[in-house]
Amino acid sequence: MKKDLFDLTEEVAVVIGATGVLGGAMAEGLAAAGAQVAVVGRSCERAQACVDRIRAAGGRAELFLADAADPASLKRLQASVHEQLGAPTVLVNAAGGNDPKVTVTPEHPFEAILPEEWRANFDLNLIGGAVLPCQVFGPPMLQQGKGSIINIASVSAHLPLSRVVSYSAAKAAVLNLTRFLGREWASQGVRVNSVTPGFSRRSKTGNCCFKRTARPRPGPRVF
Repeated sequence: MKKDLFDLTEEVAVVIGATGVLGGAMAEGLAAAGAQVAVVGRSCERAQACVDRIRAAGGRAELFLADAADPASLKRLQASVHEQLGAPTVLVNAAGGNDPKVTVTPEHPFEAILPEEWRANFDLNLIGGAVLPCQVFGPPMLQQGKGSIINIASVSAHLPLSRVVSYSAAKAAVLNLTRFLGREWASQGVRVNSVTPGFSRRSKTGNCCFKRTARPRPGPRVF
């Protein structure tokens, strides 16, 4: 990434879920463009590893621990980032993932998914993955008249895959929320957009979608 194309030197970027594969890559990319990055997650070890990678590459990053599903934790995070790095101007909501409990398999069909398991996955991907962080970080950005919020959606939000039904539904809701906030907040200087990545075999969702199986040996060819 070239700084002359994407110069974020004056920006303070908060990446919630930077302990994951996608969130970590986005944190590193923002730092490479010059932003001060708040690396946020629940795992101190993984967050520190991300911070170390950014600093080794010459970037600026600090570690912050927070739970995206806890409003009080997010409010403490917002205050701490503001105090240590300055007012956040970029927010990346990369927390989320799938769970085997809400993954459809022959042994665990759609009708076996319990209501509380649906709610837990929605809490992870919609409420903690977008709603609460936007509620906490959005208003201060509106007050300063500047900000960019990026929510992480999924290709399965547009075309649900057969196995990750709850995850797909939650990510579709993230897209709808993003469109709503983008319309409501654009006139006040805050942009709200989404990124729609595909699956990675290294991610939790990718592990649920891909199952390693032995390749069948080809049989005799019949003409």
